This record gives sequence, structure tokens and C-alpha cells, in this order.
Amino acid sequence: MTLIPGHDLPLGYWRNLSRAAIIPAPLVIAGVYMFGMIRDALAEALLKTRNRMKELVKENLLIKKTTSALSEVNLELEERVSRQQESITMLYERIRQLENVQLEEALDLLLETVHLFTKATRLSIWKHQHAPALLTLAASRGWNETDGLDTTREIENSIEGWVFRNNTMFSIRMLLQYDNLKTLDTGRNILTYPIIINRIVWGVLNIEEMPFLKYNRYTEQVLQMIINLAAPSLEKAYEYENLLASGEIDPETSLPLYGQFVSSLEKAAGSIGAHAGNLSIILLEITNYDSLSVEHGEQTIHTLFPDIANQLVTVSGNRARVFHYKQRNQVGMIIPNIDQDGASLLCLEILETINADIWTVNNTKLSLEVVIGFASISGGLTSTDELAAQAEKLLEFQKA
Repeated sequence: MTLIPGHDLPLGYWRNLSRAAIIPAPLVIAGVYMFGMIRDALAEALLKTRNRMKELVKENLLIKKTTSALSEVNLELEERVSRQQESITMLYERIRQLENVQLEEALDLLLETVHLFTKATRLSIWKHQHAPALLTLAASRGWNETDGLDTTREIENSIEGWVFRNNTMFSIRMLLQYDNLKTLDTGRNILTYPIIINRIVWGVLNIEEMPFLKYNRYTEQVLQMIINLAAPSLEKAYEYENLLASGEIDPETSLPLYGQFVSSLEKAAGSIGAHAGNLSIILLEITNYDSLSVEHGEQTIHTLFPDIANQLVTVSGNRARVFHYKQRNQVGMIIPNIDQDGASLLCLEILETINADIWTVNNTKLSLEVVIGFASISGGLTSTDELAAQAEKLLEFQKA
């Protein structure tokens, strides 16, 4: 047998070597086998340890994500509880701001209020257009001029149109339940609500983008509450816009003309009569109007009327509607749900407010001298003519 070329070893070489070796060959073989088994066992244990470490790392990351999400949810719940009273106060103030503004500004304030309570970053209001039948953009928030926001929505082929046609809200979770909504979905509707004005659907409010944490039942309820509370103010602003469009608004004072006072009073009296309620009117006359007009100019004095009207509405608790009356220096107020005693007290408050306020034109202070007359259907008067005649009688009595 030859292991190395050129060198032959006798057959008994290996037998003699085995006998002369320090560690016998069988033990060497057994040792090698045992060490191999130990090595394999250690390698398998190391592999298992590595795999377990990977699993622990994944579990740790998952726990961190879960903890972070729970912390955000907990913070959201804490904010709801801690800011509940503050939020109610803020909502009340926001709704009051809506009561004395024009429709365009009212819609912008509504969007701002919705943003404050829902943190929505893209939201819009769409109003109904009759010819052709479309929903057109009335107000928006969250888009830049370069974003290219569409200004129309089809009534038949859009989520906004579906909400308008059915007078019901839409939430994105409804896509899991209704196949017909899936065909209308374009990814731009998270929450969509109808806006009711004068008991009909005027348009819709749509939220296109908002934080995930804010999308919940609580937000849906808050949003519905905001829209419901804003509805009366939007109705006033809508009616005022219609008056502007019809030319029934004085261009210098921005107050509805006497003809609108008469028609509005007839309408209010009919509604009150049907429900056996109370209705009062208050007439206010500026007795030094002529002298002020000579001194400062009649057009200059006309600039005071919007401020006067705002003060009257504020004093009445935002219940009154203010119009021009028969003469240029007279205004009339229609106040539903107030009886004769309430109207009498309100007259005293109005006189106190007019006398306490500082009135200025062209940085010049002036004093307003006013007299007030009032009448109430609850005082036994049955017609609007009698109501106006009684208020005029009290007005003349004070001037005498």
C-alpha cells in the first residue's frame, strides 16, 4: 500500500502504529463522533437562540407600536374629558358668530368650526344648483390654488350627490356594507353630511382628509351636532342673501326695507298663530336724526345703522330680525317667542345699551336720542295691522 508516491509501507505498519499510539484509534473515532454531535447540538441551539431573538425583537417592536397607538388613543380620550366644558363653550361662541354674518362668511366659519373639532385638513361645502342639476363648490378649506379642486359634483354619480338625494350622512365604513356606494366612491369622501335649510336639503358638507384617530363614532356625533346647531343661522344668512338678490336691501344701510318687514311679520304671525305662541315687535326711532344728518351728512349717518342693528340683535339674544320701518330714521324689530312683559324689559335694555355705547362717525363722537314703541300678540292684539298700530301709538306718545 502506498500513501506517498515512491514510498511503500508494509501492511503491518498501521497495526503497529495503532498499538504504539498514545490514544487508541477506536477512542479517537468515538471522540470525533462525540465532538461532532456536540458541535451540531451547539449549532442547533445557537440557531434556535438567534431565531428566538428575532421573534423577541419583532414582538418588542409590535408592543412598542401598540403602546404608542394606545397612548395616542388615551391622549385623545383624555382631551375629550378635560376639554369637554371648554369645547362646549367654544362651540357656543362659534354658533353665535354665525348668527350675524352673510352666507359666504357663515360657510367659512362653519368649516373652521368643523376643523377645530375634527382636525380635518381638507373639507368643503357644496350647494345645489338647479339648472343644470349639479352640486357646486360653495366653500372649501385645505386646498391651495394650484391643487386644482373640481368645482362641481354630479348629483347622480357621486357620494355628495347620494347624500343630497337621500338626506342622510355617509361614512367611509359604509363602503363595506353597500355595493352601490362602492361604485360611486372616488376616494375623496370620509364623512359627508346633508345641510338642511328651510326644511329642505340645501347642500352637503364633505370631509376628504382627517387624522385616523379622529375617525370614530364620537366625531360623527359631534359633526352632526355642529351642523344641526348651525342650521338656524345658515337659514338667516340664506334668507338675507335672497333679499340681497331680490333688491329688497337698502344699499346704504344694508338693512331689509319696510316691505320685507311687512311680509316677514305676516309670515311670523301666521306661524305663531298656528302654534299658539308669542310674537312681539319693537319700533325704534332716532329723534335727532335730522340734526345729525345736517351736521355730518345723511349718508354718513346711514353708516351707523349696521352697528345699531347688530347691537339690537345682540341685546335680544340673537332672536330679533331688524328692518327699516316707514321712515328713514326708524327701524323695526320682529321677535318671536317673547310676550308683552318680555318685550317691555327688552325695550329697557335697548335704551340702556344705546345710551351707554359710544357712537362715532369720521372719528367724531355723537349722541343718539331714541324713543321706542312695542306691541305683542300675546297682549290681546290679533292682526299685524293692530300690532304695528299699537307700537306706533307708543312711539308717538313718547315723542309728545
